[in-house]
Amino acid sequence: MDNFKVPYPYKGQHHCEVVVLFCMDHRYARLVQDFIYKRFDVDRFDPIAVAGGAKTVNDSEDLVDRCFGVSRNLHEVKTIVIVNHSDCGAYGGRKKFATVSEEDDFHYQELNKAKAIMCQKFSDKEIIAVFARLNEEETELEFIEI
Repeated sequence: MDNFKVPYPYKGQHHCEVVVLFCMDHRYARLVQDFIYKRFDVDRFDPIAVAGGAKTVNDSEDLVDRCFGVSRNLHEVKTIVIVNHSDCGAYGGRKKFATVSEEDDFHYQELNKAKAIMCQKFSDKEIIAVFARLNEEETELEFIEI
């Protein structure tokens, strides 16, 4: 196997403005990254990719403390973003819901619950919850801040 080298542009830079918790689903990862770069006008952020996004906050306090603690303490982030998306397998996928509206409402509830938990734990940070909503035709993704 050949070695692979790239320039490293972050010498001496440990700070970043934003940490993002989002689902590891490959269908959404690049799109979420593009949204974060544009919405927050940043060239880097701390990514935390796990199954289910907000589900992790709601189900695993220990993981939240470990992951976000590093970003808060070492990288001095100012904003925490939690992203859920349509058709998330960690929640049973789109097929679990009778309608798209039912699925949307479920994710809004999950995101609001996670946001409340994060506001309690990290009261000195801006907490933003986002739903990446896939339209019914599955041709367009809309990022909705909750």
